[in-house]
Amino acid sequence: MKKFFAYLILLVLLLVFETKVLPFIRIFGLIPDIVLVLVVFLGLRQGAVPGATAGFFIGLLQDAFAVYPFGAGALAKTLAGFICGRWCKGVIDEKNPYVQMIIVGVAGVVVYAIVALCSSIFSISGASGFSGFNLLIYVLLNALIAPPLFFLFRKLPL
Repeated sequence: MKKFFAYLILLVLLLVFETKVLPFIRIFGLIPDIVLVLVVFLGLRQGAVPGATAGFFIGLLQDAFAVYPFGAGALAKTLAGFICGRWCKGVIDEKNPYVQMIIVGVAGVVVYAIVALCSSIFSISGASGFSGFNLLIYVLLNALIAPPLFFLFRKLPL
């Protein structure tokens, strides 16, 4: 139970940071998805079911602040957490920064694709902002912030 509340506090801090601070530090109009890195970390560390569960609730909370269809982020992050926990836990060296960047990059592609697809299906006006260039920047931003965040997450008493 103690671990749950520690993760919850970390999640709230990351969400506040991502929604209130990072919008002022945009790169090509995009900000890194730091809660995605947390989902990937939890999937790799805890396994498929905890990764998917964390991905669902984190995505649902993030959807409350988003302009894309409600639930798209929850679906995307659920799949990302499940995939990382199912196919990567115990198979890869999660402490290798290059591996962290690749896994977070692949998870970023999955999340971006699902959110873009849901936005286009439900004809959300912001769907025109999804492009190959934005995908590349989104993946690069997330991949570059992965190693320092993984290091920080491992140092926390979780």
